[in-house]
Amino acid sequence: MGRLILLLVLLLPVWAGVTAEIDPAGYTTDTIIAEEFYCMSEEDEDCLMPGVLTFPKGRFAARPLVLIAHGNGFEFDEYRYLAEHLAHNGFVVAGVASRLDSEISERVEDIFSHLRFLYDTHGNQLSDDLVLIGHSRGGEAVIRTANRLNHQLQGVQLRALVAMAPSLNDGVEALSAHAAQSFLLLYGSHDDDIVGEVEAGMPCDSPFRLYDRAFEDAGRAPQHALGSKAMAFMLGASHGGFSDRESIEPDPAVGINSYLEPGLQRHTTKRLVLSLLRWQVFGEAVFAPYLMEAQRSEGVVLQYEDGARLMLEDFEFATQEDPVLKPAWRRQGAVTLHWDRLYNLEAHSPHDSGGLMVKWNESVWSDARLTFELPKEFRDWEGFPYLSFRAAQVYGDINNRTGCDLDWEIVLESNPLSRAVRVSDFASLHYPETTVSAAIAGMRISKTAMQTVRIPLSAFGQVDWRGVKALSFRFTQPRANGFRRGSLVLDNLALTH
Repeated sequence: MGRLILLLVLLLPVWAGVTAEIDPAGYTTDTIIAEEFYCMSEEDEDCLMPGVLTFPKGRFAARPLVLIAHGNGFEFDEYRYLAEHLAHNGFVVAGVASRLDSEISERVEDIFSHLRFLYDTHGNQLSDDLVLIGHSRGGEAVIRTANRLNHQLQGVQLRALVAMAPSLNDGVEALSAHAAQSFLLLYGSHDDDIVGEVEAGMPCDSPFRLYDRAFEDAGRAPQHALGSKAMAFMLGASHGGFSDRESIEPDPAVGINSYLEPGLQRHTTKRLVLSLLRWQVFGEAVFAPYLMEAQRSEGVVLQYEDGARLMLEDFEFATQEDPVLKPAWRRQGAVTLHWDRLYNLEAHSPHDSGGLMVKWNESVWSDARLTFELPKEFRDWEGFPYLSFRAAQVYGDINNRTGCDLDWEIVLESNPLSRAVRVSDFASLHYPETTVSAAIAGMRISKTAMQTVRIPLSAFGQVDWRGVKALSFRFTQPRANGFRRGSLVLDNLALTH
């Protein structure tokens, strides 16, 4: 039986209303929220499994439940910045405690215990829409909880899962496509706890791997894709910055100035998390672009993959169990290609997926390009508003210049026209950032983080969308400084929404 410990009413200003350009980090719909501590189990008047509910105050219809699982060394009530923001947007938020120094399997058990307790004691206030959020070990635990939810807890729908700097203590367990409607992963470049050391020829045990592997059981055919997923690699963000903690303990070799100020990290976290929840739980598509368009989040390398897509080329090997139709590749001019796992292609890649490395080096003007000749099954593009792919500059390659963006043209060929757009009109492909990690003896680390580029097909103008024969990357246009070289890794070429 739950014991009420404290009730606190919080008055904060309400957002003035929805405008054409929403700021999700400041957007609210419920003026007054309240806080209620509960105790799930006691021993000698000590609460062994406490929790804190933050919710809109007053009479209301059943609301979605958001559960926040804390990290090791963090407290269940150290995520108030996020809990209060979500409560101001119509969610009932539970910050839940786990047993001290518990294993991941025990944390999963604790999360299920809290969920059963909350639905038993507050069921009339809760809808069947559920969101799981976890930080560090809590992030690892909510992924495992999601994969077991349908067997452990009936009658709820997991609309969204958010993992903030999740650990990989018990190895990689991929989030199943049947477990969650959507997935958001947040990770900082200056995380000295979940470092994710990269090593050539070895998959990196970092949150990037959890993102790449998420929903992999859906298969690669478009009719099998179920969920949407996004990852934000936040430049300068620390491990503790996802909590309420104000202080940063910087690596002396890095210096405090290279870290993202905790308030800014929390601001970005609120913007991304609320955007996901209002889109996936409340169906408000106006929030979706904050998870798809990198230009809306400065200092964030953003990846996004839509569940409803037509994958043209994922650079994975076809298997007998999962045969996949692929386009033919054709290179022209001074272009070289290498196809392999990304961590084999690029020593600084934290990704666990197949990819293509493309290099070009033009000393004189010529038509250097990579062309994908589409089979007839891939030529009808009607109904898809975007062309999408993941790309990153190769760190340390002499064909790239430190501090310079990479740019090229995308060319579509259809009868009887050929149309081109520049990548830089829709995305900035920056040179990878480098940091220093005290956790691995002050080693300099750079992660070649992939970024999703989404190009609206309307930008190409008049095209026969039922007869697109080929798609080319044309590298002949020099940069502003006249540099005609480049090196990138490429993945997940798709039509999407």
